[in-house]
Amino acid sequence: MRGEKVQVTPQMRQQVLNFRQHVQDFRIAASNIAKRIIDEAFLPLHEKTIKPVDVGGIAGGQKYVYDGIFLKFAIDLFGVYGGDHAAAKAASKYYCHPNLKDPNLTWFSQIVSFMA
Repeated sequence: MRGEKVQVTPQMRQQVLNFRQHVQDFRIAASNIAKRIIDEAFLPLHEKTIKPVDVGGIAGGQKYVYDGIFLKFAIDLFGVYGGDHAAAKAASKYYCHPNLKDPNLTWFSQIVSFMA
């Protein structure tokens, strides 16, 4: 009911701590993967250690799956947006929406914008 206090148990507290650790682990892994994709962006495909995958769609740019993490590199491969700058702007508007107040989503939006 509204206005009732929730009794926080030690088990609940531990679950929150475990979740926070998983989020931190994900942030580190996704950052490392994104950095490698960006570092290799201009290499020929056969030299890339993380290769783009075809999962459908053309507007999201290049897509990658690595260690179970899905990333998009917001470039305008097919001229949908009229250039890479416009594709990056579209991606940042989508992922940096002002209603996304969660700091983890903000971090994610920064990675997406940086990738663009």
